[in-house]
Amino acid sequence: MSNIDIQVLYTQEKQGTSKTGKTYQILEVTFKNLTMGGKAESKQLFDFVVDKSMWKTLVESKPGDTFTIEREKDKREGKYWDWVGIARQDNPPADSPAPAFIVNKTAPRSNYETPEERAIKQRYIIRQSCLNVAVQITPGSPPEAVVKMAKEFEDYVLSPFDTPTPAAISVGDMSDDIPF
Repeated sequence: MSNIDIQVLYTQEKQGTSKTGKTYQILEVTFKNLTMGGKAESKQLFDFVVDKSMWKTLVESKPGDTFTIEREKDKREGKYWDWVGIARQDNPPADSPAPAFIVNKTAPRSNYETPEERAIKQRYIIRQSCLNVAVQITPGSPPEAVVKMAKEFEDYVLSPFDTPTPAAISVGDMSDDIPF
């Protein structure tokens, strides 16, 4: 038999059903084990095993309440600690800080991009690709000419399939950049 000092962080009651269809209550107690240096732990208690006064005390407890728990190894296997007694502490140990455990109740957000964000990103990729091709086709041309050609490529790529293609650029309109 041993005792531990705990500080309640959170309690939650649930209902379970046995294989035979009988219902029972489960109390999950999340606590800071003050005896073990403030380590956060959790313990499930079952209403058909735990003393009724202990059950009532823990159900009515609030975050920050401190208790001394009397426990003993289970009689069947000796692997687990059963809680067999409880005593409220009015003065918690001096080294125990206030509860730092906060239950996050916000819903998780999706990290996937929306269809609108995906469309904008795709447009940027197309625009960059068209600029790259325009620079390769017209090396040494002024930036305005490169951007104009890239814009025509972009318009062509983004145009619907059933519309006519934009006017082709005449080779005669391009500046002569070959040094002969």
